Amino acid sequence: MNIRRMLWPKTALFAMAAVVSCVEPSYEPTATQTPTPGAAKENPPMGYTLELTGSGLAQPSVVDLNELRRMKLVRLDNVLMQKSHGPDELSSWRGVLLEAVLKSAGLRPGPMNVELRGEDRFTRRTTLDLLESAIIALEDGEGRALAEIEEDYIVRLVPPRLTGDYWIVNVCTITVEQASD
Repeated sequence: MNIRRMLWPKTALFAMAAVVSCVEPSYEPTATQTPTPGAAKENPPMGYTLELTGSGLAQPSVVDLNELRRMKLVRLDNVLMQKSHGPDELSSWRGVLLEAVLKSAGLRPGPMNVELRGEDRFTRRTTLDLLESAIIALEDGEGRALAEIEEDYIVRLVPPRLTGDYWIVNVCTITVEQASD
């Protein structure tokens, strides 16, 4: 039986609730126990770096692809990417929790606004709460590095609770600002 057909009722319900995980609305990523196939690569493609900045962090920092690969990987399964054009996609991803990356830069407590920018300068703004369970994906669900699957892809921000226009390819700058009251 077609998995999309089996999941359609749940998918439709969650899409209406602005939740993109088809499994359950309170989705929690699971820790990945297997080593990362791409971890043996020594040089990040094209010198990829992720800049972390803003008043919501104790210190600005820059993280490269090798540093991301050394962090604990999690797996997101059956995540629905809602698209404004074309069919929605159901997929699995492996990567680093965004929260862990931000904590490495000294994420401060309290409500935060976040600006996400890709290498192509595509930018989206949201709150940190809406990025709960988001990962910086390094691999697809089968463990293949994104750079091996899609030309010019190195990483991808995968926020399970947001629509496809927040799934930023090669996210290069994350600015975290304390929200004003």
